[in-house]
Amino acid sequence: MDVLHLRPEQIIAMVDYPPLHCPEALERYYDRFRADATDISPIPVMGTDLALAYFQRQAGRYASYGQILEAFLAGHPSTTNFMLEGFHRSAAAVLAGKPIPCVAIAADGDLEEINASGRAINLHGDYTTITRAMVSVTEELRELEANFNRHRKFWTIEEKVRVMVSNGDVPESVRRMSG
Repeated sequence: MDVLHLRPEQIIAMVDYPPLHCPEALERYYDRFRADATDISPIPVMGTDLALAYFQRQAGRYASYGQILEAFLAGHPSTTNFMLEGFHRSAAAVLAGKPIPCVAIAADGDLEEINASGRAINLHGDYTTITRAMVSVTEELRELEANFNRHRKFWTIEEKVRVMVSNGDVPESVRRMSG
């Protein structure tokens, strides 16, 4: 499976901040990106077309946030993907001035390939306590849609990191290096 390298304005982020759940993980990833590490697990992303088609099939729920999403997409024409996991990794890449390593998930077979490959790709990240494997595109879309239905807010990784920085939630060692 190929690793894509995306810019932060291309990826729509989950609404799971604030708070920054693990500043230590952000720091570790940041140090690895600064050192040009090549073994950082890519973040799983799903194309906006695939996600939008699923969201729209949830007609009653989509009605509560669809106009907000459509206005967001119109104002952010370079967005191409939704992030499924990986805010610490993506934020660290942004703060280190690096592209974000991603793996595109479009079908269950993509998840099966990653899970069976024996490669060191942990879709939940390298510093996580999450043990649930990603096995179903439908389940990931369900969770993604539930997140946006609950929050009715959309932002890119770039915007999310900007808020994190302005809130002072970047660890001191990262602020010194990226500031």
